[in-house]
Amino acid sequence: IVKGLLAQGLPVTATVVRGDPPSMILSTAQSEGASVIVMATHWRGNFDAFWEGSVTPKVMSRSAVPVLLVRVARAE
Repeated sequence: IVKGLLAQGLPVTATVVRGDPPSMILSTAQSEGASVIVMATHWRGNFDAFWEGSVTPKVMSRSAVPVLLVRVARAE
């Protein structure tokens, strides 16, 4: 994905880190100077399930930059 975006002239970085996922996503975005955070979600169809224990709402509620959610299709 990164190679494809770079080939289109988009400034993209990918970083692998270990730790608490929401905290690491947010600290990496801040240290890298991210202008947006893109996250994949399965969006299980139940809005309550989305908010219960999910990394995504924790990132969304604490992020200083916009968060773009991309729905991932379920494997059949």
